[in-house]
Amino acid sequence: PSAEEVLSQYKFKAEGKQVEAFDTDQANINKSTTIVDLGGVKVALLPKKSSGETVDVRLVFRTGNAKTNGNAMLNRAVTSMLTRGIEGMNREQIEKTLTKLKTEGSPFDFTTDREHVVETVAFMSKLLLTPTFPKEELELWRSKSLTRLQSVSDDPKSKAQNEIRKHFNTYPLGDVRHSETNEEMMEQLQKLTLDDVRAHWKDLFQTSQGYISVVGDFDPEAVKKALEADLIGKKTTTVPFERPIAEFKPIAAKRIVVDTPEKENAVLSARVDFAANADDPDLAAIQVADWIVGGSPGLSNRLVNRIRQKEGLSYGVGSHVSIP
Repeated sequence: PSAEEVLSQYKFKAEGKQVEAFDTDQANINKSTTIVDLGGVKVALLPKKSSGETVDVRLVFRTGNAKTNGNAMLNRAVTSMLTRGIEGMNREQIEKTLTKLKTEGSPFDFTTDREHVVETVAFMSKLLLTPTFPKEELELWRSKSLTRLQSVSDDPKSKAQNEIRKHFNTYPLGDVRHSETNEEMMEQLQKLTLDDVRAHWKDLFQTSQGYISVVGDFDPEAVKKALEADLIGKKTTTVPFERPIAEFKPIAAKRIVVDTPEKENAVLSARVDFAANADDPDLAAIQVADWIVGGSPGLSNRLVNRIRQKEGLSYGVGSHVSIP
């Protein structure tokens, strides 16, 4: 049948499903959120009606230390490979299952709906706990990652970012606090082995310490039971988690010019380091100020209004504050 015939026979509802208005005031969010400790994992549950009965789930498991997590591409490889093969399923079958479950995202950050959230938690747990790390999938991921990095190797923005990283690096390569350049990441990719990936997951990954948040249209008791039954505490590690502390180290100012005669575009990047951490009493004020000046998306912050909208000097401009 044609589209016109299908539409002519379809009976539309007189009105859509009504969704309650949720007060986003922080006090109401705190009041509506239940926090429980399930075997060392803190779980925040915030049930509320939502359009499409959607549910957002985020998982963070703390693993390793500054040295064990010092290879950026190894960390990415392990995460990427979790959805490329598990016991009894290949990548295509995994993708079809996620589609059937109306789920989008990764095992660590996904969106589904009320009908499928419990089943999705169980399936995502399988991805986290039973990966097979197929060799052909690692090679495919490596090839795509190398191609992506190589494609921007002569890009002015990429070159500017690399020079910024080099100048501000105060920790050696191999330390998680070191910020890798594109060249360093490509070298890591080329040296990466399947044994490295499997050992990293086997020795470090765990589901016994971390944080989980669930927000949306769901049954808190059903989701809590699913997390306890299928995920939390199902994998442990002998390597204790140690939070890496990035110390403030003053860096002398420097002007760096990178000539790219084959590229017409020009990029200006600037950075300044200052002493601060998550316990700083001015943290919220700093983040709000950055949002107003240049951190907010779209065309509403002050940098965009002045440099793009008013002066027409640049198509894109922005700012970002990162507090450890």
